[in-house]
Amino acid sequence: MLLPVADTHSRVEERALQPRRAFRAGPDHISRETGISARTVTRILRRQGALVLAACDPVTGQRIRASRISPAAL
Repeated sequence: MLLPVADTHSRVEERALQPRRAFRAGPDHISRETGISARTVTRILRRQGALVLAACDPVTGQRIRASRISPAAL
């Protein structure tokens, strides 16, 4: 029995998002754990609006880096 395309995509996306939420794992780690390619994981995370790990507080997961101020504004 084949699943509808939308169901397959939502299941794949959920498989990629669950480790991100639970462990704040990056695309390479998620790829190894789930078998989904790292590039696909990256696209899913961007589409879902997940923050880049470098811009997140390791404990809370909240954004810590503000947008840059242009040199002209100084």
